[in-house]
Amino acid sequence: MDPNTNDDDDPDSGVVTSATSTAPPGPSLPASDLPEYTQRHLATLSTLNRNTAHIVRRHQDGTDTREFCNHLKEIKTACYSLSYTCPWLNDSQRRTVNDLLIRTGIVDLLCEVMADGLESNNDAAWDGDQDTNATVIAAGGLTALAWTNYLPEVWCRVCDDTRLLPLLLKKLKDWYRPHMDKTLKVRINYVVMVLALHG
Repeated sequence: MDPNTNDDDDPDSGVVTSATSTAPPGPSLPASDLPEYTQRHLATLSTLNRNTAHIVRRHQDGTDTREFCNHLKEIKTACYSLSYTCPWLNDSQRRTVNDLLIRTGIVDLLCEVMADGLESNNDAAWDGDQDTNATVIAAGGLTALAWTNYLPEVWCRVCDDTRLLPLLLKKLKDWYRPHMDKTLKVRINYVVMVLALHG
């Protein structure tokens, strides 16, 4: 086997779970009065969400593929880049960013990845390196969007997600006692970080 070949593309590597996202694909974004750099970040997120359907998410053992984690890291980076532009926009432009960001489908995708990790009831989904753990990377993407107070419609979208918040609350309840007893092995700060953003 070629040493330069990506294991995630090797049919013998144990990758069997294809990426099938229920999040809507990102649309082609309309022209707007937004600054060029803001439009560029939104277009990047829209393209990244469309590309998600072509990426294998998990190996046979349920672990995340390197390709999917790298893809989510690109999304997280673009989310941070977009959030940094918001303070310089006027109210009308911020409303446009809120609307277009939701239309890209990225918020739904990040909520879906986090919910999948929680629903698996596998604490390892929250106890891994930030570069190789899809659930943690998705949490980072949502956190990036929440670092600014200029995306309220985005957070309404997150709060309306019928899977994510109930699963987060249940997981925190499950972890409360072992956390207080100092027996919890999971880095709970990832979950607390996301929940705190809704306060």
